[in-house]
Amino acid sequence: MILHPCSIVRQKEYYRLFTADLVHNDVLHLALNEIMLFVFCSRLEAFTGSAKFVFVYFLSYFAGVVITTVRHRNQFKFSSAGLPGALWDVCSALLFYSLKRSRSMRRFSAG
Repeated sequence: MILHPCSIVRQKEYYRLFTADLVHNDVLHLALNEIMLFVFCSRLEAFTGSAKFVFVYFLSYFAGVVITTVRHRNQFKFSSAGLPGALWDVCSALLFYSLKRSRSMRRFSAG
C-alpha cells in the first residue's frame, strides 16, 4: 500500500497510486498529518468552498503521486508514505488565497 514507484511501474501495482495516503510510518506521523489537515485544510476550504477545495486537494495528491512515480520509477529503494505532496500543495494554495485576499482587502480599504 505504500508508494513504491518501482513496484507500480515494473509489477503494475497501480493500487499504490490510490493507497499511499492511507499509510503512515508511525502514530506520530499520522497525528502530525491529521493536525496539519485540520488546521490548513479547514482554512483553505473556508476561502475556496467545499467543491473547489476537494478538487485542489485531490489534484494535488494525484499530481504528487504521478510526479514521484515518474521521477523515482527506477529507484528500488525509494518509497514514500503519507500525504507530503498534498499537504504541501494545500499549504501553498492557502498562502496564495491569503495573499490574494489581503491584496483585495487593501484595495477595498484604500478607496
